[in-house]
Amino acid sequence: MATILRTNGTRERLFGEGPQHQIPAEGGGFHIEHELTLEQLHAAVGGHIELVMHRTSIGTLKAGMLLVVNEEGMRRGLPTNVAASLLAGQPIVGDVVLASTSEVT
Repeated sequence: MATILRTNGTRERLFGEGPQHQIPAEGGGFHIEHELTLEQLHAAVGGHIELVMHRTSIGTLKAGMLLVVNEEGMRRGLPTNVAASLLAGQPIVGDVVLASTSEVT
């Protein structure tokens, strides 16, 4: 399940409204995840999106996870997002969505 990391330090769950997928769960079984729609991602970050993703763990952002950020955040002077910057191991600005790669295609 995706989470919006806000620049003010708050977090908010974001439930996908797109197609659903069965994802293997730890310890066996499956759980269902819905893809996030482009409209949901635009609304959450306040504009066009850019993905920050790594194939291996970096900072504390684990492999298979990604941050969806505002593509124009730096140019627009959005405030620093401390939590997202720590996860990514690089400066991140604006509200972001933390999601698994299965939620964003």
